[in-house]
Amino acid sequence: MKKYIIFFMFILLWSSLYVCPVFAAPGGSCVACHTSESLMKSMHKPPPLPASTGEG
Repeated sequence: MKKYIIFFMFILLWSSLYVCPVFAAPGGSCVACHTSESLMKSMHKPPPLPASTGEG
């Protein structure tokens, strides 16, 4: 009986470590937008800088 409990706990641990992360970041999540450089640039307009900025 003890072997079955240990085996069950092992399977439970394995499934929580290797199966659950598959569902952690679905396609419609923040990761999809925040990793797309072109999409991030289209959502943020940088503030205008004065003409003298950057001159040394």
